[in-house]
Amino acid sequence: MVDKKIGEFEILPFFNSLKRKSLHPELMLAGGHRTTEGIFASMCSMPNPPGKSVMFSEIENKDFTCLPRLLANKGYSSAFFQGSDQYTSGVGLLVLKTGFQESLGKREIPNWTAFEQNAWGVFDKDLYSFVESKMNTMTEPMLIGINTNTTHDAVLPKGKSTPLGPNQHTYADSELRDFYNSLLKRKWKKDWVLVLVADHTSYGGTSIFENYAIPFLMKYHTADGSFPKNEPFKDIEVSGAFHQNDVAATLADLTGTAAPMFLGRSMLRPQDFNPGASIFHLGESAWFEGPWAVSFNVRKFGEKRCFKWAEDMSFTHPLPCPEDGERMYLDGLSYLKESQELLFK
Repeated sequence: MVDKKIGEFEILPFFNSLKRKSLHPELMLAGGHRTTEGIFASMCSMPNPPGKSVMFSEIENKDFTCLPRLLANKGYSSAFFQGSDQYTSGVGLLVLKTGFQESLGKREIPNWTAFEQNAWGVFDKDLYSFVESKMNTMTEPMLIGINTNTTHDAVLPKGKSTPLGPNQHTYADSELRDFYNSLLKRKWKKDWVLVLVADHTSYGGTSIFENYAIPFLMKYHTADGSFPKNEPFKDIEVSGAFHQNDVAATLADLTGTAAPMFLGRSMLRPQDFNPGASIFHLGESAWFEGPWAVSFNVRKFGEKRCFKWAEDMSFTHPLPCPEDGERMYLDGLSYLKESQELLFK
């Protein structure tokens, strides 16, 4: 919150204000440390190979069934946009593999070299303008994916600043606000949903949460801008931990898309799925369920440590496991083994 007396400012004022009006989980966890890992988990509702991406691996050419392909089968048009080159780190190839019909990067923007850029590519404002112009040529329903670029470098366009000085996160938040307001003014034919999720966090975090806890919200809108009588969700915080696998599962549930191969659970009705979220970090796995996280090494069967994740975000103070701690451990172990078997088989 803003406190002018001591000079403290909110870093993401727009995102935070929108989150309070949107569906969001208590905790959202990333599926890895790279953009391709986040996209694969979010769009295909499957975990990545432990510690690496499916891209440039032995399973890169497997035929995965992902949300963009399922929606294309229902008549959706789709496109994925990046502020950097579309093929950076294999992202462009991956999004086409998931079923997006087009992959577009900075070089596909008309006169892209005339735009001010950071070390990676164009700033989000110019990327959003390109997205909107492309959307005007597409038919609804549509699926749009955007990998933004402003936060990829520590510089701002010339003459731009924020209350925190040259803070790229706050500036990106203001660019996002302008894009969202533009979407609100758009003449939609169908209801639409805005999903905001980070692809990954830092490589250098000191705790499990600095490595995997990411922002997420999902906001529903009607085509005519009215308040829907039967809104699927509004200002709801879903208790517990979720991970990127649940993004595609939730959107499939919302759009009535059958996706029995998805491993994620819908945040619209989490009670109908087996609870839990899984991450893998430096040889250790962690299974999150309710207020608990159970950490274990798959090579040391039977050994586990239990934490109250909301109270101990660094996982430094293990507690006696709850009564069903053994069951949580076995569920986490089973999820890790079975999901990897699906990936490779």
